[in-house]
Amino acid sequence: MDTEERQPARLEALYRQWLAAPAQMYRAPSAMCFAVIGQARAEGQMTPEAESEIIAKLLTHWALQSTLDVSAMCATVPAARKVAA
Repeated sequence: MDTEERQPARLEALYRQWLAAPAQMYRAPSAMCFAVIGQARAEGQMTPEAESEIIAKLLTHWALQSTLDVSAMCATVPAARKVAA
């Protein structure tokens, strides 16, 4: 884990960037998202309600992305040939 990236000042800077461009958050690793959100909550920049809402959105995004990734992977695997009995 890159601890320099997880310093409070860096996490706060990322939070400000994500407020201006929320799509960046969805491209960040999940551990970084939780670190940034936790830091914002600890500093009082985010209400518990906002924290809950953004975590729910991230979890939904990650679940959907995972489903789409697996679906795409399955679509590229050739179906097994049926053996005549």
